[in-house]
Amino acid sequence: MPDAKAIVTLVFFLLSIFFILVPVRVYRGLKLDLATAPPLCVLILLASTCIPIEVVWDGIRGTDGIKPFNILILFFGLAYMSISLDLTGILQSAAFWVSNRGGTSGHRLYLYFFLFSVVLAIILGNDPVILSGTAFLVYFTKVAEVKPLSFLIAEFVGCNLGSMVLFVGNPTNVVLCEGFNLGYIDFSAWTLLPFLFSTAVGYAALLGQFHRRIPKTIIAPELDPRSVLIDPTGAIVGSVMILSCLILIIGVSFAGVEVWEIALPFAVAKALWDVAWDLYRSRRGTMPENIELKSRVKGDAPVSTTQERAPGVVRKLREALQRFHWRMLKTTPTFTTAFCRLPFPLLSFTFSQFMLVEALVYRGWTAIFAGWLSHLTINVPATIFSVGFISIVLCALAGTNILSTILVTKLLQQAPQALDDRRMRAASIALAVGSNVGAINAVFSASLAGLLWRTILRQKAIHMRTRDFARWNMGILPIVSFVGLCIVWAEVAVYYGKIHPA
Repeated sequence: MPDAKAIVTLVFFLLSIFFILVPVRVYRGLKLDLATAPPLCVLILLASTCIPIEVVWDGIRGTDGIKPFNILILFFGLAYMSISLDLTGILQSAAFWVSNRGGTSGHRLYLYFFLFSVVLAIILGNDPVILSGTAFLVYFTKVAEVKPLSFLIAEFVGCNLGSMVLFVGNPTNVVLCEGFNLGYIDFSAWTLLPFLFSTAVGYAALLGQFHRRIPKTIIAPELDPRSVLIDPTGAIVGSVMILSCLILIIGVSFAGVEVWEIALPFAVAKALWDVAWDLYRSRRGTMPENIELKSRVKGDAPVSTTQERAPGVVRKLREALQRFHWRMLKTTPTFTTAFCRLPFPLLSFTFSQFMLVEALVYRGWTAIFAGWLSHLTINVPATIFSVGFISIVLCALAGTNILSTILVTKLLQQAPQALDDRRMRAASIALAVGSNVGAINAVFSASLAGLLWRTILRQKAIHMRTRDFARWNMGILPIVSFVGLCIVWAEVAVYYGKIHPA
């Protein structure tokens, strides 16, 4: 029977989820949201002695094969290289090229943009595509005088389907690889077919919903891809480095080398290249005319009214930091912009989520939940569809697919009776499908990509209501998840029945 401290631990775990789903501003600039609520709940549990400091440490170093620091270093290293690559203009240039290939056919353009989002998400992950692709689609549909909704939903769906293929596509994939001891090539081998079938039926579902909203003819100006390729040299260097990093990570995975030991040196090398290349061009006077960066570095750094009202010491510190930031933008715009675009709130959020799950483990809740789940994992099909369904629901209710994946992984690891190889593999791949397609959900907070996507749309003066987002996604999610999980069932049946009989 759970004691009082166990109940308090569960309450604060649920409170952290509530404030992720429903952010609340409590005092002036203080807001309880994804970045602040989970670490605050951890601190309260620690101060109230509901959890010892060892639980916090376990949330950083990891347990049961899952290493949070490994996952975050990999994610941030690849994120920096992807954002830096995007700043060269290569992704926008590729989007212009795709637009030109589509001609004036509305349905052909729709298909090409969908495939463009899918392919880029496979290589770079969904976040860089959301960053670059969303802005381009808003621009393109405005110039072509086309309503953007159908194109934007297709991009979002394509990104979250493409992220299923490689381990780098989504942080949840790395959690799965580590938690279930899956090799990176093995992961892709198992998820490739679910991805292909889910993508095919996902596109069919998109057409079924939006066929009347896609114009038969789109008259858009011819776009020169070279006009937006700001830094061809940087684009070549960045592409070579990120592809080399991915290939090397996969190549050395058999040797037991940690992924962060590969990703971190590549990210540092790319950052040093960006700084050196920016300084070289600045001194030679060959820095390209980048309107986005240039507009941010004109003149002196402004002082906001908030800063003017701040106490003297705080105001001076803020002004000094702002002057330093603007000076860095003038001399090393690529490095500074890429660094500032990194999703730093993800650090506190992810570490805190690991700590909160470890708190549930410490207080015995995961053992209780694992017992409940064991009643559903009695055979392969029941395991696949129950784990897949639960992971998708938790994406919407538990505050992002990251927490959903961590929690379900822990429950499977702590099953009262260990699952056999067949059911454990079925569960892990079903969770991979669920955690990726689960982003195509009823709420934006089902994934970090969804939150990022909504932020960019608001910046572009496109306000999508949650109920509209849910309405369009609910016509797609059941189909892609059901088909994807059926393919997992078929794969497990063939592999353990014909290729590797138990």
